[in-house]
Amino acid sequence: MFNTTIATQIYAKICFEATNSQKKIIENLSEYLSDDDFSRIFVLNGFAGTGKTTLIAALVAALKELRIKPVLLAPTGRAAKVLARYCGEQALTIHKRIYRQRTNADYESKFSLDFNREQGAVFIVDEASMLSDSTGDGALFGSGSLLEDLVSYVRSGRGCRLILVGDSAQLPPVGCDFSPALDPATVSRYGEVVYGLMDEVVRQQMQSGILFNATLVRCMLENRIYEIPKFEMDYPDFESVEGGDFMEKLQDAFDRYGRDEVIVITRSNKRANRYNEGIRRYILSAEEEIESGDMLMVVKNNYHYATADAQGAMNFIANGDIARLVRLRRFEDFYGFHFADAVLSFADYGDMEIGCKILLDTIKSESPSLTREEQELVNKLHHSFSVSDKLNKHIQCLFSHGCMYGIFNSNLLFHASVPLNADGSLKEVDINGEKVKGRALLDKIGLVLRSAFNSDTEPKERKFAVDYFWYLWCGVDSPLFDKSKMTTFERYFLEDKTTHTEEKGYYYRLRDDEKVCDMILDSFGVTGQHRHIINGHVPVRVGRGETPIKANGKLMVIDGGFAKAYHNTTGIAGYTLVFHSRGFQLVQHEPFTSAEEAIKNGTDIVSTTQIVEMSTQRMMVRDTDKGAELEIQIEELKELLYAYRHGFIKESTKNKFRY
Repeated sequence: MFNTTIATQIYAKICFEATNSQKKIIENLSEYLSDDDFSRIFVLNGFAGTGKTTLIAALVAALKELRIKPVLLAPTGRAAKVLARYCGEQALTIHKRIYRQRTNADYESKFSLDFNREQGAVFIVDEASMLSDSTGDGALFGSGSLLEDLVSYVRSGRGCRLILVGDSAQLPPVGCDFSPALDPATVSRYGEVVYGLMDEVVRQQMQSGILFNATLVRCMLENRIYEIPKFEMDYPDFESVEGGDFMEKLQDAFDRYGRDEVIVITRSNKRANRYNEGIRRYILSAEEEIESGDMLMVVKNNYHYATADAQGAMNFIANGDIARLVRLRRFEDFYGFHFADAVLSFADYGDMEIGCKILLDTIKSESPSLTREEQELVNKLHHSFSVSDKLNKHIQCLFSHGCMYGIFNSNLLFHASVPLNADGSLKEVDINGEKVKGRALLDKIGLVLRSAFNSDTEPKERKFAVDYFWYLWCGVDSPLFDKSKMTTFERYFLEDKTTHTEEKGYYYRLRDDEKVCDMILDSFGVTGQHRHIINGHVPVRVGRGETPIKANGKLMVIDGGFAKAYHNTTGIAGYTLVFHSRGFQLVQHEPFTSAEEAIKNGTDIVSTTQIVEMSTQRMMVRDTDKGAELEIQIEELKELLYAYRHGFIKESTKNKFRY
């Protein structure tokens, strides 16, 4: 029978003789996994030291042996990593697995329940004592009930099972006196429950004072006795220390076991701050608020800084992770908060170093987390750094009116260049393994850019698209840049002007050639008697005799630089290109000196108008792109009228009034 096979596999993965309590749980698990009723929920409540961790690790190994997929989850990031470590499999937080964000545009956006795509998987949730079943108004995640959402998610898959594992005497959900996910009566609201209890201690010797006193606390909680316990001290691993001797004992423990193996547990954050201050000052000899070598604990899951490696060792930074501060770079103040740029080293992951920004206000906070108002402000700060509303409007405008280029009334518009070879031919550029050139290049880039904003883009593709946005800013083969390098840093900080040179691409050297311009216009399919290229990016040095009109009027560069920083380079304050029915006019603006001078001397921005191209015959509406669209609409209306007059289309009488 299949249940016998499961039990045999679990026993095979346990390297010691199972206790009676463990044997009973193994048999119950085997029957549960072989049952055809997938809606049943298995609840395993195990006391400390009963071998619960070992049993779960054996269960996971047995499932893999039977080619049944285990899915490991935990309510916190730290618990997920502990689970992953002893099972040898990837584990995620419940929130990471079952929820998806509705939109990335707003820091206040909520998370909805995702769809379970697994088939025949067994979901194992460790530290289930922390799962809440309460539903709050305005909940950020799903319904607000983590337990209910978890059950719904698992059941949305095909033939999936749910196993809840934990200790009812350990940490309950915030605001609760008991653990609803380990209470059979509570869980039974979601269907039939199979309940298992492990209460036979095997992990530690019975003479352990720690285990004895932990059991004492458990008994008090089970009998609803909430007084401060009177610990039994007659054990070799348990000792009472007077307040005056505490520092000496702590120093001795540090010397004997090392700092990483010593923990001080207190009843409140306020008292923890006092202990931290005293330990750092008198034992560690620390003088500053925070210094290199300090140990920091992460207090919120973060999925952005770390990415999974080949073994999936660190796919996210979890709440509860301990990091060593390697170095501090700078301090900053924003909206009343104090930040520091830091490099952290995580000993649990091979001393992996991560550069990040830490919030210093949390170091001495007397609350377990930021207040609602503080968290809202931090969210807004994060939003302001990660999302730019103005930039988003610019991008949407770009996508709405073309993208990398636009063709209007026989005029080809693009920002900087179309990459060329030395002989004037179109240059092939490799984009993620695909070689493209000319119009195909700009079209391909447009697709890549749009994929960064599409909600259905695959994560790997989206990452490449986001990276490509940065490449367009300063990449050698970027049509928006097309230079050897960007030397902004050198111009600001290096006196050697030879380092300031940005060698331009061949397009900028050849765009004065009428044949090259015609070749580009042909490749983009631009037709018409009067066709032009209009682009910018490189300031026109009017002061050195350069003209914005190139290739006998085929190309116009509209980049004189309205910004004051460009005035020394260009000698002017920019251009305005006017396109009307007669042709093109170029308006050149002189720099505006000051408001004071304008009022005193009656001077303002002086402009000079230059006729670029003038036709003796006015351009009519029918000659424009809009006119072509209107002519198509007129022909379609004529065909519709013809169809009506000849009876192909019947007049509707449905909505006519009756008299």
